Amino acid sequence: MIFKKLNISILNKILFSFFLVILNSYYLSAQKNNFSYFKLCVTNKKNEVLLVKYNGIWELAGKKYIDPRTISQFTGFMADELGIKFKDLRLRGLFTFYYNKGTYPILFNYYSAKYKSGELKIPPGCTDIAWFPIKRAIKIIPFETMKAILTKMYQKKRYVWGASIRIFKKPNSLVNTIKMEEDFYPLSK
Repeated sequence: MIFKKLNISILNKILFSFFLVILNSYYLSAQKNNFSYFKLCVTNKKNEVLLVKYNGIWELAGKKYIDPRTISQFTGFMADELGIKFKDLRLRGLFTFYYNKGTYPILFNYYSAKYKSGELKIPPGCTDIAWFPIKRAIKIIPFETMKAILTKMYQKKRYVWGASIRIFKKPNSLVNTIKMEEDFYPLSK
């Protein structure tokens, strides 16, 4: 046995065994840095899309989903932070984003909804919030992934899209390069 060869005391054997059990259970249950992220695309009666300004950049409202709430509760919470109520929440896409040479993806859930009521308020961490015509929103959003996804969402309004995208983030740059690992495909029609 390994313990005889190492001449380890009983207490050390117990501590070593306990350490191995803890280490093994950690590796079996660890998430390996993958998680979900929600993006909420709300449109009004004028067919304008709601964008927030985060770090000086206009984009769709989004939030990391590491939460005990259900999907409907979480998207409702996101809307509350924007000061609005919405209706007709629909899943519009599930996308795996791989950053740089990372192995484990982040799952991005894109939802669409229609504005129902409320006064816009700037959510935490943002500096502005506003409605934009969809074509203008696509032009001012600097993220190629978000532009491509929004374009797909409004080409085929009933589809739920999937894709896998590798994003190469450049330090101190807003512009990222992307590589489609799997091009857009319908998950449902």
